[in-house]
Amino acid sequence: MPGSEPGRYRRWPLRGDPRDLLSGLLFIAVGAFAALEARNYSLGTAAKAGPGFFPFCLGLVLIGLGVLTAVISIVTHAPRIARGAVQIRPFVWIIVPVLLFATILETAGLLVSTLVVSFLTCFASRDPRVKSAAIAAPILAMIVYAAFALLLKVQIPVWPALLLQR
Repeated sequence: MPGSEPGRYRRWPLRGDPRDLLSGLLFIAVGAFAALEARNYSLGTAAKAGPGFFPFCLGLVLIGLGVLTAVISIVTHAPRIARGAVQIRPFVWIIVPVLLFATILETAGLLVSTLVVSFLTCFASRDPRVKSAAIAAPILAMIVYAAFALLLKVQIPVWPALLLQR
């Protein structure tokens, strides 16, 4: 029966899950940082937003979510947490593709970078679905292209630099 072995579960003095409390505190810290840093830019008004308006509002939303997460983690009862090994695989297969995206975006372009990242992140799962990732990656790349290049007109290279050279 789970929990019957002595020392298998650790005690947490509050009722909720400590991971949720820490997540809430992290949200609050990141939100406070974003809101404070956004004050260095012009906020403008809701009708004519300045460059600091969106980061400031996003910071406030993160603070609100952090408070909500932290309060829920303290108030609600959560089962005891079993000690276990930290899972490195998901961390690596999410962080490395994101760093790779930042590294290759200028030379590979938006479409190729998005394809690579969205395909590689499927390996974060213990049971990677390569076929699903191969189908989802081009769809996501087209959505990213439509959102950033066409609608928002962000000035980033869309195609690989090798294709654009004459």
